[in-house]
Amino acid sequence: MHLYNAWLPPVVAAKTRQETESFAAVVRSVKETWRQDDPDSVFATLKWIAVIEVFVKAKSEVSPEDVRELLVFGLDLFHSSQNKLHVQVRWGNVLVKLLKKHGKKLELRIEWRPFYDCLTQTHFKR
Repeated sequence: MHLYNAWLPPVVAAKTRQETESFAAVVRSVKETWRQDDPDSVFATLKWIAVIEVFVKAKSEVSPEDVRELLVFGLDLFHSSQNKLHVQVRWGNVLVKLLKKHGKKLELRIEWRPFYDCLTQTHFKR
């Protein structure tokens, strides 16, 4: 429990312990929203970004496995939405925030080549 949550009234502090389950439910909902066979379903995932950012700013603990699962999913979503710059920017910002907050706690390998290909296809087209 974070120090800020220890100062909360007991009823509210008990509710903050449920944040782990709530974050896991958000991760499941985000994954259910995106369908790989429908390229426009990436726009449906944008509504979850505000919810994920609330969890990033929160001082409560979330499961590292759920954070890792969301990062892997977000990277797949980022790479599959090549021609949708708005989606890439929004998901890229969330992924950076997640990596800044939880990156040292995770065992995650991110390949550089897909990012390089995305950069060249997006910004260096003829």
